[in-house]
Amino acid sequence: MSVPVRFATTADGVRVAYSVRGHGPAYIFVRGWITHLELMWSVASFRTFIECLASRFHIVRYDTRGNDLSDHYPPSLSLDALVCDHEAVVNATRSTDFVLHGPS
Repeated sequence: MSVPVRFATTADGVRVAYSVRGHGPAYIFVRGWITHLELMWSVASFRTFIECLASRFHIVRYDTRGNDLSDHYPPSLSLDALVCDHEAVVNATRSTDFVLHGPS
């Protein structure tokens, strides 16, 4: 089972892959340093967790720069650059108010 993937472009020109699921208030799921939208979706327990959340929220997950479907050779991997990724995804999904979940 694959997950639909979209792309956002950061202020420094990096393409960031993201996926959305569900309806309701925005819930931005930030997965830490190593991400892989499709691989994580293939794990049944993780998929069940996201589907459960998606029954109440608009779940947004994304691959950080340098990972999976996002650009693999970004100009920077600094904390500021990672915040830039987050900003691009939030803007692309037009989320103004959201829950931010950063489990790592």
